[in-house]
Amino acid sequence: MEIRLAKTAGFCFGVNRAVELTYNLLNEGHKVATLGPLIHNPQAVADMERRGALVADTVDDIPTGYEVIIRSHGVPRTIYDTLEQRGLVYHDATCPFVKKIQSIAARAEAEGAVLLVAGDAAHPEVQGIVGHTRGEVFVFSDLDELKAWKGPSDPQKPIFAVAQTTFQVTKWQESSEFLKKAYTNARIFDTICNATWARQQEAEDLSQQCDIIVVIGGHHSSNTQKLVQVAAKHTRAVTVETASELRPEWFADVKVAGVTAGASTPSSIIEEVLNSMSAEINDSMSFEEMLNASEEKRVHAGSIVKGIVTSISANEIQVDIGAKQTGFVKLSELTDDSSAKVEDLVKVGDELDLIVEKVMDQDGVIQLSRKKLASRKGMEEIAKAAESGEVVEGDYIFGGVTNSTSVAGLVKLDPDMVALDDGEFEVALVKYPATLADLNALVSQAVSKNFNGEMMSIRKAHTVRFTFADPVPFTRDGEPGGVHTDVKIENAHSAVRSIV
Repeated sequence: MEIRLAKTAGFCFGVNRAVELTYNLLNEGHKVATLGPLIHNPQAVADMERRGALVADTVDDIPTGYEVIIRSHGVPRTIYDTLEQRGLVYHDATCPFVKKIQSIAARAEAEGAVLLVAGDAAHPEVQGIVGHTRGEVFVFSDLDELKAWKGPSDPQKPIFAVAQTTFQVTKWQESSEFLKKAYTNARIFDTICNATWARQQEAEDLSQQCDIIVVIGGHHSSNTQKLVQVAAKHTRAVTVETASELRPEWFADVKVAGVTAGASTPSSIIEEVLNSMSAEINDSMSFEEMLNASEEKRVHAGSIVKGIVTSISANEIQVDIGAKQTGFVKLSELTDDSSAKVEDLVKVGDELDLIVEKVMDQDGVIQLSRKKLASRKGMEEIAKAAESGEVVEGDYIFGGVTNSTSVAGLVKLDPDMVALDDGEFEVALVKYPATLADLNALVSQAVSKNFNGEMMSIRKAHTVRFTFADPVPFTRDGEPGGVHTDVKIENAHSAVRSIV
């Protein structure tokens, strides 16, 4: 049985932010109380309780002297008022995506608009959103409920439509299309977070490749259950909170199993489930099958490996990566500094993290790179930042969006760094060189293909928005695209979208 893990399984930015904040406060000796379970994962919540965190249902349940954490779901406005009235110190860990929806809710009240919310009315996130407006509100869970709505109390009232951050993408698309036709005065806001979109799309794609999908997450987690629903459209889908809930009979005739996880699932639990599934595989394999499997574990281009330096020469080093082939790293793949000496960079016996560039079986040689691995790690960090809805400000002379290894023919990316089917763009930004030093740094980055430096950077994102103080000309595939001050570009993954 082959196991395939979804790329974005596990904690999203908002959850990770709340969890890190809580553990940091606990480690510093603070008395901490969370308003409701911090995340929809009983095991993670239990661990926090063991470390001293208190879970309180209401503000009244919080003892004096405790610092309060507002979880990523957010809370109604009245909760902030109550906390301040009691004089309690609080830390607001509301997800930035949720904060955005709350601000739209407040705008709806200010502009006299009806607020439509696509989501689960009983979910704390939705309750928090609704609690940020005193105006007219209607919450619906699907298209049928929306169609059954009688409309605003006053037909002249404008409509603001938002979705819970974890709402099912396809349901929101259906609802949005209906609103556009039925209510011409409706303003529809794109509020499903990037992480949710990516997870659901991955579950959709993975489920069409696998005989079963295992979704790891809390049984009461909204985003986890939506992953199950998405996967179940194409294959058998099951959900577990821990590895102990896995059943051997699920995998009896399975050739390919997919694994994904909700946004509140710790990496430790994901690892535990994967290890348990792997053990099931090994228990059912003969010695010959296991031997063949081990033979297949040969490195390939793009593999990340650890290498021990075994010898050093003027222009390269030799490393042992535990494979049959001999590994080599050229000086140019160790550093961008052309004046550097190998012996000043590494010593025999040093352990290096490397990426495989090329495998030449006929020569028994593997070419490796330290520099390209550092670049990949930088891009991964950037991807995490993008999940948070990162805003980048500054003076730039060039910006390009592509889904290929070439950005406007000016920037050539390593093919190993670009996945054409991941639903994400490669976004290139080049800063304006205000000084001669800036210009030298830019040239150095371009020559060395360092795309994560001060003057030039490559980011990954499925949605990109450019805003400018003054109108800026755009091109599309080299053709004039008009002059704009606000441009949004979205990757319609696995779809063809025509906009007239």
